[in-house]
Amino acid sequence: MTPQDLFEDAPCGLLSTRPDGTILRVNRTLLRWLGQTPEQVVGRRLADLLTPASRIYHETHYAPLLHMHDVVRDVSLDLVRADKSRLPVLVNATLSRDDAHVPTAVRVAIVDATERRQHERELLDASRRERERRELAEIMRLAFTK
Repeated sequence: MTPQDLFEDAPCGLLSTRPDGTILRVNRTLLRWLGQTPEQVVGRRLADLLTPASRIYHETHYAPLLHMHDVVRDVSLDLVRADKSRLPVLVNATLSRDDAHVPTAVRVAIVDATERRQHERELLDASRRERERRELAEIMRLAFTK
């Protein structure tokens, strides 16, 4: 296995961008997830691959934090696949700077969060059902103690 194989077939999506988010390189894993070719992705901005809500979050939180701290960890976003379906992801990124502290590149790792989001929804639903069960039990207790 070569370093190129590791990049292309990593268990996560990998890409590198200019500091403005313009994609310079993307691995096969992310292309497969998106259902797109390198020609469809390289040259676009990372924000162009996001849902409208994620694009707003990217512009108001992710990008400013990255430029302030040179790193972001576990940012939850949604990518748009070629078929227009959503791909929930967690994004980690580092900003590289030159000796003059000028931003030069961003390295991004993207993890498929589909199962994690489903699990989170199930936990929230279970919590809601339990709360409703307790509220109903309290109503019943109050009704029968009068």
